[in-house]
Amino acid sequence: MKEFNKLSKDIINKKVFIDLKKYPSHGNTNLYTHSINVAQSSLLFINKHHINCSKKDLVVGALLHDLYLYNWHHTKVKFHTFRHQSIALDTAKRYFKLTKIEENIIYSHMFPITFWTFPKYKEAWIVCLFDKIEAIKEIFEK
Repeated sequence: MKEFNKLSKDIINKKVFIDLKKYPSHGNTNLYTHSINVAQSSLLFINKHHINCSKKDLVVGALLHDLYLYNWHHTKVKFHTFRHQSIALDTAKRYFKLTKIEENIIYSHMFPITFWTFPKYKEAWIVCLFDKIEAIKEIFEK
């Protein structure tokens, strides 16, 4: 998909993003693949339904939403489910200049589990939804 490649090129070629291949996500999927799946499915959705929003913010936020650099199955980070969005946001800020929308996408993607991290933008709601859809697909994928 040409549009995805154009919107994601500043992220997917960076070492910090490529390093996500080392860490598991859901099922047999790694964080790299999961993040790309979320970004692509979110972009396909907004294009199919002609949703007016920032495609760049959507793709960047989706790619970086799980930018924590550890194996959550074997970590000393307590309460990973409730904390990793903050860790991902801090990591993303270290490597990239983010917009407020991208920050909200990363920080709120675990809503409603983390009910205090409310999505404020259309882009954040869409990534939040497709993060869950892709996670379910990845869990049941053989």
